[in-house]
Amino acid sequence: MSSPSPAALPDWLVSRLERSCRATLAAFALEPAGPDRFRASSEDARFPRIFGGLVLGQSLLAAARCVEERHAHSLHAHFLESGRHDRPILLEVERVRDGRSFATRRVRALQDGEPILIATVSFHRDEEGPEHGDAMPEAPPPEALPTLQELVRRRPGEPGVAGHKWLEVPPPLEFRTAEAPRFLEGRPLEGPRLIWLRWPEPLPDDPALQRALLAYASDYMLVDVVARQHAAGLEVMGASLDHALWLHAPARIDEWLLYVQDSPVARGGRGLAQGRFFTRAGALVASVCQEVLVRRLAPGKRWHPPS
Repeated sequence: MSSPSPAALPDWLVSRLERSCRATLAAFALEPAGPDRFRASSEDARFPRIFGGLVLGQSLLAAARCVEERHAHSLHAHFLESGRHDRPILLEVERVRDGRSFATRRVRALQDGEPILIATVSFHRDEEGPEHGDAMPEAPPPEALPTLQELVRRRPGEPGVAGHKWLEVPPPLEFRTAEAPRFLEGRPLEGPRLIWLRWPEPLPDDPALQRALLAYASDYMLVDVVARQHAAGLEVMGASLDHALWLHAPARIDEWLLYVQDSPVARGGRGLAQGRFFTRAGALVASVCQEVLVRRLAPGKRWHPPS
């Protein structure tokens, strides 16, 4: 049975998504800068610092450009410093190991000679083996859900700084969910959060780019999901500390994926965010884990998450 057509996006959002898609794809057009070195740009500035998922995806793609006949199956990264939009990003790839089945690459992302992210990426040649996978949770189809931008517009009063950014400079992904982010809702929520997402335009049949853009998408809303269980009166600032991504099977980011997120623990000023990506057919194709800083703000101060 064919899937129903997605609910139409409003014209004002279509044009802004098109602009964001162009800018982000340009940031993934890595320019060779020497042996196993690449230069990259940033995407449109949504917040003062570069979105961490962009550097994650660029690092994964740079590593993939230095491997043959294997595909990325895991990425482990640490965010070291905030990146700046007005500086190029230099990606240096180290060929750590090439085995018969696996290959390992280490990537340093630098701005002005200083590392802003380090990542280790492992590549594997597919093999035969036993298979199983968790079932996808029950979720309304994306066609039945509003976009995040529609949720922002429905909010009474002014949407605030973060809300305006979602409207004026949206990320290059179509998000559909029944649940507004914590910075809009403000009420504590428990249990998994379900978000449908996809790149809104057809992408090239480039498996490395598809995986890199999935890594990019995997960084969205993770800081927010850690703060989600706490009421709006608890004002915290958050930042991603590290990020792990496991790619279990090929998946197209320009087709609907269900991103299931939750946070099992927050303690000691740090919280853990978890996520799983399912295809519309129900296959579990990727898993995510990220530790984030969640620090209390002084009374009267407010913080807006970068995603």
